[in-house]
Amino acid sequence: MITKIDEKIVNLARAFNLLEDLTRADDVLPSRFLEAPIPEGSAKGETINLKYIVDRYYE
Repeated sequence: MITKIDEKIVNLARAFNLLEDLTRADDVLPSRFLEAPIPEGSAKGETINLKYIVDRYYE
């Protein structure tokens, strides 16, 4: 059930981006999100690989 809802949300976001002429070049985050290591949890100490995330989104 949640997977279907997730899929609908992603599809709506993609449709909105298409309507607004947004491309993967517009998918950016502030540098503080990319440079600072994650402070806690199972990914503690890791940094965000935005290229990987964007590539997965556009698969």
